[in-house]
Amino acid sequence: MEVSVLKLPSGLARWHLVRSYLVLRREIFIEQKEWDLNQYEGVEYEQYDTVGYSYYVIAHENDKVLAGCRLIRCDSKIGTYTYMIKDAYDGIIDLPPEMCTEPPPEDKHHWELTRLAAVKGNRKATLSVMKACYSFLAAMQAQGCLCLSSPVVERLAKISGYETQPLGPVCGNEDGKFLAFNIPVKPLDFDSVFPHIA
Repeated sequence: MEVSVLKLPSGLARWHLVRSYLVLRREIFIEQKEWDLNQYEGVEYEQYDTVGYSYYVIAHENDKVLAGCRLIRCDSKIGTYTYMIKDAYDGIIDLPPEMCTEPPPEDKHHWELTRLAAVKGNRKATLSVMKACYSFLAAMQAQGCLCLSSPVVERLAKISGYETQPLGPVCGNEDGKFLAFNIPVKPLDFDSVFPHIA
């Protein structure tokens, strides 16, 4: 299994992996969970899937995508949007604003991780994506990774050895339960092996 970190334009040669990840998102979030999300030509996408801002961290075996997530730096500005957790806190999008008890950061040292998706039962791929995200963010000199997911993902991160800091209470709407939490990012040994970054 390989983990790739992709962003346009440099990641164009492997962009088919991003499309497959967006297909996986549609299968999980729209077909299985029945969330009311945008879809087009078989993929799930939204305003945060923006060229030049979004990175995709994808675990795959050859061209078969097993898991993935999206990363956005917290000082990004995408039209009227910033990033999902902050836009929820500010009441710009239809997610519970009380997921954060204090204003989320807006600096280049924090990143947001959202849309973590994996082929059912593939915990190994999920953990590989989380490890690759942490390594990538350490390489980018990040200080924190803000995550928005189900509380199950926060528990998985914690038992896998990551420090987690809830940003607010568990919240919910018709789509289920949500938790915003931070994983502090600490410098790594840069002689270690990092994922393929394109």
